[in-house]
Amino acid sequence: MGEPANGRIALTIGTAGHVDHGKTTLVRRMTGTDTDRLEEEHRRGISIVPGYAELVLPGGRRASLVDVPGHERFVKNMVSGSTGVDAFLLVVAADDGVMPQTREHLDVLRVLGVERGVVALTKTDAVDSETAELATLDAEELLESVGISAPIIPVSGRTGGGVDDLLRALDGLAAQGHEDQVEAGLARLPVDRAFVLKGIGVVATGTLWSGEIRAGDTLHTSRGHRPRVRSIQNHGHPAEVAHPGARTALDLTGIDASQIEAGDVLLSQPVPASRTFDTRLRLLEGARPLAHGARVRLHHGTRATNARVRLSGMGELQPGESTFARLRPEEPLVVIPGDRFVVRSMTPQVTIGGGTVLDPAPSGRRPDPGWLEALEDGDASRTIALVLARRPDGGMTAE
Repeated sequence: MGEPANGRIALTIGTAGHVDHGKTTLVRRMTGTDTDRLEEEHRRGISIVPGYAELVLPGGRRASLVDVPGHERFVKNMVSGSTGVDAFLLVVAADDGVMPQTREHLDVLRVLGVERGVVALTKTDAVDSETAELATLDAEELLESVGISAPIIPVSGRTGGGVDDLLRALDGLAAQGHEDQVEAGLARLPVDRAFVLKGIGVVATGTLWSGEIRAGDTLHTSRGHRPRVRSIQNHGHPAEVAHPGARTALDLTGIDASQIEAGDVLLSQPVPASRTFDTRLRLLEGARPLAHGARVRLHHGTRATNARVRLSGMGELQPGESTFARLRPEEPLVVIPGDRFVVRSMTPQVTIGGGTVLDPAPSGRRPDPGWLEALEDGDASRTIALVLARRPDGGMTAE
């Protein structure tokens, strides 16, 4: 099958919501794709790993739909699937209302900077109008509590009722585009699956964050491998080029299956992995205070690792507040300024906050607030002055 339209994805949409609230059923109704691909998922009736489907919207635009797991045991997989999404499709069952994973999923999306989307009130065919109204009020209160405005659309994944209205709402989001999409510059593909396909060879899949990848390109991994791209598929369609937001499968040569795994990142240019990086760290309103030196579970792209937090100028970060902080992951990560990340507590494992990478290669023993403020504000003149002050004898290069 050939690649439709011009191959570009107008929007990457991440589902969110509690287990058994009908996310996968709704995705199947909208796309015709069953995103539960594992035998265990069909046996247990729940999603375990993120699934992906192509969605053609009423205006002809193409969207990539990420169906993430709703069960609390698989929130780590939900975080992995949600990185790189532009908008959310929050699913709330009319017979259940807002539940714990509804809140945590919305928290993850907020931390990742995803604050526009649509709420689908599912299973409306199974309840009376009064019950549906109570669930709608529940969803409205949740959105209001976190300062997000989004339409709430009653639907039924079983009968298809309301799905046309939902598609029109998503099409409206797609018409706005995605501001962070970058087609020029560094191509980055966080790998969520890597496997050997008989008759093909090593295949790596993921959602392209930025740049473009073309057949014939030589890519780089953080471990120094240089695979070459033999062919590309976008949502199962053969393609010559992968654009940002595209669900991408790469047929690779020059690399063994043992040399690439989920959590790796494929790059168009070599980028050194960071063993420490400075950030703006934000703690969610419902989290417990975070102590200087605490260990957290850090999620970035498709990689998760433990990390140590060094707060700037304080012994404890309070809920709902933010500060500069240095993170020391146990495994090096490929991060660049502006990247978003999620942090979860070690015990119990719940989402407590996240933030934005400011300096992927910091100097000094602790975060420098003046330097980080300049980076955060994008103040070029101040940044240059601070660089010169830090390196008075080294000068600066054109780089």
